[in-house]
Amino acid sequence: MPPACLLLALLLASPQSKAIDDVLATVNGEAVTFGDVEEMHGQAGNRFTREELLRQIVYRRILGQEAREAGISVPDERLSEVMAQRVQSAGGWDGYLTRLQALKRTPDQDRLEIRSELVVDEFVGQCLGKVPGSPHLRPHLARQTQVLPREAQEYYRQNRTLFRTQDSREVGRLLVSRSAFASPETARQHAEAIRKKALEEFGGDLQTACAGSETAVFGTMSLGQREAEGLVPEIRTYLEAAPTGVLSPIFETPGGCVVVVKLSETPGRVLSFEEAQGAVFAILGQLKWQAAREELSRDLLEEADLWPRGLFGPEPSPASSVAPDDSGK
Repeated sequence: MPPACLLLALLLASPQSKAIDDVLATVNGEAVTFGDVEEMHGQAGNRFTREELLRQIVYRRILGQEAREAGISVPDERLSEVMAQRVQSAGGWDGYLTRLQALKRTPDQDRLEIRSELVVDEFVGQCLGKVPGSPHLRPHLARQTQVLPREAQEYYRQNRTLFRTQDSREVGRLLVSRSAFASPETARQHAEAIRKKALEEFGGDLQTACAGSETAVFGTMSLGQREAEGLVPEIRTYLEAAPTGVLSPIFETPGGCVVVVKLSETPGRVLSFEEAQGAVFAILGQLKWQAAREELSRDLLEEADLWPRGLFGPEPSPASSVAPDDSGK
């Protein structure tokens, strides 16, 4: 084991014995402490080792320093837009505050952190060619982000089963609400009477059978995979197995008594390249962008004044060499 790697292993061993201000590394003179690692470790849970988190912090420091030196900034409007999205994704302001409390972070600290991340993203974008004529452009990396038509076609050929439409079903549903009846038994008897009427008088047409009834409601719905997963398990199982046009037995649900019928079914199909090419270019473009970002991170690591110099060994491991991508913020 190289001396620097041995030092890292010793520094990160037995975390209970470390002080939060113990310096694990410096990046261009800026310290990375054990407390920095522990804070991120608490947020990430057990998904990463402390060594992997230390690498991520080092990359963030390098990118942040480079962005500041480059004079990169982001408009307040962009920051406000991202913050609004964060509040919305948390279910509102109260949910947002609860989320911050779990992270031991105040709204002001969160806003400052997000601004820093946006500045880094802008710097990376300029390095990789998102801003034409940027003085920070690294042409060899920008070229790597371009998706050629032949690359998209090859990616589609190798992954064509990923590009398919979902199975879908058009379903009819009769609902008899218990709240309209004196007892659950009476509600079920009413549902049974409508089902029988549909079968004997209207060839299974539930909609016609309940026409004019104030205590029964008929509606249709289109079910993809996501919508089907929200159904009562018994109803979902029936719709998967039953032929088209066959009325179900009566199902008891929290809302009342339900009868369903599969009106039509359309199996999913694999999209042609022409239909899928927008998604293909988007996916492949993201993969190539991430690879270029990784290489930018390695380049910056080589250019930085890092102590200890061989902190992560001569070659970063592929699993943890990625500069943090904050697209999920």
